[in-house]
Amino acid sequence: MITEVCILSGPKDMDQLMHAFDVFETSKRLAIPEWIKITHEKRMTIPKAKAMVEGFKKIYEEADRNVVAIFIPGDQRSAFIDKNVASCSTGEKWFVLKDFLRNYDITVP
Repeated sequence: MITEVCILSGPKDMDQLMHAFDVFETSKRLAIPEWIKITHEKRMTIPKAKAMVEGFKKIYEEADRNVVAIFIPGDQRSAFIDKNVASCSTGEKWFVLKDFLRNYDITVP
């Protein structure tokens, strides 16, 4: 089986710079969607999916990245979403986070 995971994150230093120069509102983050395909033998259980999401979050934060969201499309139960973020910029365009997530059947709590 293949599970696709979306990690929405950006470099922490550049995000801080954008906030320092007052380019971004408080609730906007620099974040770029990155898709990763995970190959595994069995259907992923919710506890395993949650553990995978937490593992990715830890790795990205240790790499000095702002993690906005990590999710498997359609799997609300294992998703991580930073509730303090309302919108994101990729550096070229911006989007409303809840609208982006809705495209993948994920809602902001």
